[in-house]
Amino acid sequence: GSPQPNPTYDANVPTDAEDPVDAAVPSALADAASAPTAAAAVRPPNPYLNASLFSKMTHSCYSPLLAVGSRRVLAESDLPEVAPKDSSAVNLRAAEDLWSAETARAARSGRAPSLRRAMFRDFLRQSIYMQWVMAVQASMHVLSAISLGLLVETFSADGARGDGGGGGGFWTSRFWTSGYTHALSIIACSTVLLWSHHAFYFFAWRLGMRMRVACVAVIHSKSLRLSGQRHLAVDGGSAGLIVNLASNDVERFLRGALFASYLFWAPVEAIAVLAVGLHLVGPA
Repeated sequence: GSPQPNPTYDANVPTDAEDPVDAAVPSALADAASAPTAAAAVRPPNPYLNASLFSKMTHSCYSPLLAVGSRRVLAESDLPEVAPKDSSAVNLRAAEDLWSAETARAARSGRAPSLRRAMFRDFLRQSIYMQWVMAVQASMHVLSAISLGLLVETFSADGARGDGGGGGGFWTSRFWTSGYTHALSIIACSTVLLWSHHAFYFFAWRLGMRMRVACVAVIHSKSLRLSGQRHLAVDGGSAGLIVNLASNDVERFLRGALFASYLFWAPVEAIAVLAVGLHLVGPA
């Protein structure tokens, strides 16, 4: 029934504030925070930056990394540095400059600024110099189809079309209508298609990734400047809306960048196929 005496204070016994476990937590967090920086400091440079044109066309600059991955599991220190144009800081500044320019144009023309219009304009500006690869790809599609039809025609019942030609020289019709020539043409078209397809897809995927990174960086930067109440007040949204924007919606930029060029080249290729068909078959 008598009250227990208060425990006496002993300087040798650590209090809650002096608990070694609690004291070690900030140190562990600091070590964990510095770990990515230390790992990033020993990463190899990006091989694509100093690669030759042939290495970029064939993607052979990544062969050393693939060789390491074939021998063992890749570690974080094996991954090269991110290219400056692909970093979030650079793409954030580019997106802010893009929006500032769109806002200025909208103010001069008396309309509301449009992020869709600004990003589409920037996509055209960055992808215009790679459209010649799409032109080569479309040409190879049509030429390979023509060559395949001519190759099949050489095995028809009435024989090769060029058997009645004269001479036998290199520039005679017999050479250009032979099955070997059409087969070599198909092989050449397939080889060029193999390069042009992967070259453009790598460029378009990288461009779409930059657009995605820029939008995620803008969302993150804007979220840090808004209070929690304003987050919920923007368009009746919530934290889930922001997470959905950053993880799902911006993923459309990747696929959009891959196939946006076909909006122009698919009709062009269809018209070319129609013209070839009219030339070979004639009007109905």
